[in-house]
Amino acid sequence: MTQFFKSLFRKFCALFAGDPAVAAGTQVRPPNAVVAAKLWRGANIFDGEILNAGAGEFLAKTSLGEIHGTLFGVPADEDVPAGTKIKIFIRPEVLQICDCPVDENCFSLDPEDAAGTPLRVAARGEGDFAWALPEDIAGFPIG
Repeated sequence: MTQFFKSLFRKFCALFAGDPAVAAGTQVRPPNAVVAAKLWRGANIFDGEILNAGAGEFLAKTSLGEIHGTLFGVPADEDVPAGTKIKIFIRPEVLQICDCPVDENCFSLDPEDAAGTPLRVAARGEGDFAWALPEDIAGFPIG
């Protein structure tokens, strides 16, 4: 039994240290943005305003444009009104490089288009854009 707790403790410490090898294989749902910032150190973090939310997802307006993602920190059946401020996390390892813009969650990698917030991207490759799936983008309503 002691070995089990040692293993659990190592995983817990690795998650809080931001070890992507452990975090990538673990479904982690932080309860709030403060915990997410510790778990996902190095993540791209943006402030936004919710345009629409429901069924555990959100659409928010940010400095990068509209972002579609997964709501965290609220029960799935709880309403989050439009206009609510949101903290958005996009981990570098979930961003994919592409040559042309895709329909949603596509961001320019050109520093002049980055609205003062260049993206950190772990993927290597050719392309002027990065994109992510909505389920890989976490949003925490603020207040």
